Amino acid sequence: MVEDGVDQTHVDAVIKSIHAVTQIAGVNNALQINNFGVWRSHNWLNSQDQMTEWNSVDWYIEQAQVHGRHKQLHGGHLMKLLWNEPWQKMHAHYDIVITKQDLYDEKCNFVIGLAVHRFGTIISTNRFLNLESEVARECIVTEAMHEIGHMFGLILSTRTQCVDESLGLHCTNKCIMRQGLSVPHDWLVFTEDRLNGFSFCDLCTRDLKRYFSK
Repeated sequence: MVEDGVDQTHVDAVIKSIHAVTQIAGVNNALQINNFGVWRSHNWLNSQDQMTEWNSVDWYIEQAQVHGRHKQLHGGHLMKLLWNEPWQKMHAHYDIVITKQDLYDEKCNFVIGLAVHRFGTIISTNRFLNLESEVARECIVTEAMHEIGHMFGLILSTRTQCVDESLGLHCTNKCIMRQGLSVPHDWLVFTEDRLNGFSFCDLCTRDLKRYFSK
């Protein structure tokens, strides 16, 4: 789902990331990818033009705003909504939400994304919006690949090589799964590395493929 107003080129960057990760994992033809865009069901508004629960991306975003703080969405609350949504209970699936607003979580003043293993991710484009347009798009590709990597099980809790605990488990190799705390600086570095052929390292590629082989 995509928040209304997100630049279409940024949406395309995330979709590009999904295809890139699934291709590296060797499952690009095995997963059905549905782009719901600015999703609104036929009954997303009631007779008083008020949003109904669960029936639009607008409602999810509004709830994260209500439980958030000034100019920031509560990313953890949005993730909990995705976890508890009736659509998830009816048919288990991965969820990806793209927002142009800034995110925070209980442990951080801000995050550029959140991910839950085997479930979903929230991707914010906010911290890249002041970059030159092409650079911003490429940083969003990098960010999305990183978060989707987390969604697909990286970094394994059993991993002992080249791993660091920094707001979650991250890789210490020249890899897209490094932790990037300085935004946008670290993500500019990671993006340059990715464009030069360094996306997932051998260890992360191995674990990504193993995730889908189970």
